[in-house]
Amino acid sequence: MNVHALSLRNQRLLALVLFVFALACAFLLIAQPVASAFTAQTTRIDRAEADLVRWQGVIASETEIAAAAASLRRDPRLERGTIQASSDTQAAAGLQSLVRKALINAGADVRSSQILPADVSGELGMVGVRAVVLADSEQFERALTAIENSKPVMIVREADIQLSAGSRRITNNNEAPKLQIRLDIYSFVRSEE
Repeated sequence: MNVHALSLRNQRLLALVLFVFALACAFLLIAQPVASAFTAQTTRIDRAEADLVRWQGVIASETEIAAAAASLRRDPRLERGTIQASSDTQAAAGLQSLVRKALINAGADVRSSQILPADVSGELGMVGVRAVVLADSEQFERALTAIENSKPVMIVREADIQLSAGSRRITNNNEAPKLQIRLDIYSFVRSEE
């Protein structure tokens, strides 16, 4: 197409169309991304200012939070749910004794128990015991109920249940199969001050 062969009016119209097209391209390639980036940055600034106001409120209430934490540490109800001991080792030994007693009282055969590494982060830490027991399903249910209702609070964090080697053989008697159960049981501990 020869532009010079067009009439002056059509040349101006073509120039106007090309100019509008160039403006639209410039808007799409430059102005719109800049406007989107500006809007996104404004949103991030608004969010950051809201976070700043919230954290300033938290900092301003530091004394109230510290007083509430001190009150919680003195709360006698918390002492009933935790093991109080002068060291993590002493607390873990106490937990080991409580776990063995609960399992034996439920009729389970405790094969082994060992102290797990303590999880001490903050005022309330946790001590743990791994116990391996042989029990039928009823004994295991009684053991779990005893652990669930215990004082101090005991939490089963992990369990692995398998049929014991002796129960895998087919027999004619109506005995319930024995389960070999590995339990990781934890409890909260507070250091004596």
